[in-house]
Amino acid sequence: MIGDILSQLGVDNTVFIQFIVICILFFISSKVLFEPLQRVLMLRAEKTTKTEELAVDLKSEYENLKYEYDEKIEQTYKETQDSKNSKKKDIEKEFDSKYKQLEQESNSKLASEKEKIATEYLAKKNTILSEADTLANQLVEKIHG
Repeated sequence: MIGDILSQLGVDNTVFIQFIVICILFFISSKVLFEPLQRVLMLRAEKTTKTEELAVDLKSEYENLKYEYDEKIEQTYKETQDSKNSKKKDIEKEFDSKYKQLEQESNSKLASEKEKIATEYLAKKNTILSEADTLANQLVEKIHG
């Protein structure tokens, strides 16, 4: 019964030999073609995955470095501004101190000169007044004469 079905299909005694040949070809082709192809595909997938992971890691590192860099720039800017403001205040204090010192010196010189002029004025006034008395007496003598 099975033999009749197989002979109607055209299957004969060579089917076992054909099966063995196909198995041998499959085994050889899997060793020669399929396994190396599978290794290449796995290696490619592994490299792609590693590359993607590396890209994610590098991006994360970039973000961290950028944040640190921005923080350092901001800190340096603040330090520079503080230093500038401190030096500016120091210069203003020094300038105010020198200005007050020069003002005091000029005021004391002015007071000294005023005293000197006042003394000279009084001396000349007294001289003129004493000469005026002498002149007035001489004038009276000339008129009475």
